[in-house]
Amino acid sequence: EQWTRALADLQATLQGTGRGGQFSNSALSKLIEDISQAPGITREAATKSVAELARASKIGADLFGEVSKAAIDYARITGTDLPAATKTLVTALSDPAEGAKNFEQSLGTLSAGTLATITRLERLGDRLGAQRTLLDAIRDATRDAARIGLTPLQEATNNLGNAWDSLTNTFRESEGLQQALTGLVVLLPLGVLGGV
Repeated sequence: EQWTRALADLQATLQGTGRGGQFSNSALSKLIEDISQAPGITREAATKSVAELARASKIGADLFGEVSKAAIDYARITGTDLPAATKTLVTALSDPAEGAKNFEQSLGTLSAGTLATITRLERLGDRLGAQRTLLDAIRDATRDAARIGLTPLQEATNNLGNAWDSLTNTFRESEGLQQALTGLVVLLPLGVLGGV
């Protein structure tokens, strides 16, 4: 029920920012699942990250996956949590020219050509092009940071956690299992199961 409520909240936020209907519940679930597969990222953090994206009316739904991947690495580099990193990226991408200047100051890796391209694209009214250029530059600067420095034990622990989350998600989303559990709850008080 909590998961259903979280998805309904995300759908309401998307509707409120003019992007209702762009994601099915299964697409949102897959996006959250994909994000939570990264080392150290919980399903709760992934859900909060997607909520940050849903609140950003100037970020197109087609960028959600790319922004999420960049936010994972950015969080690792900056030592922030995923929702905070996502919020930082959303702010930058909402105004790409200004965001590029801020990232250049903090990361120091954006070239003058990249900054000029972003500014030019935004002046021409190509916000999506400017966003993609900035996002590519951020991803180039932070690529694979989420896995850098993990010990074999940390990597194994992360893989075990991801497998556990995947298993519990499968059970949670299984209609047949839900129906069986509902039937069991009905039968238990009746003593139908032979003295249980």
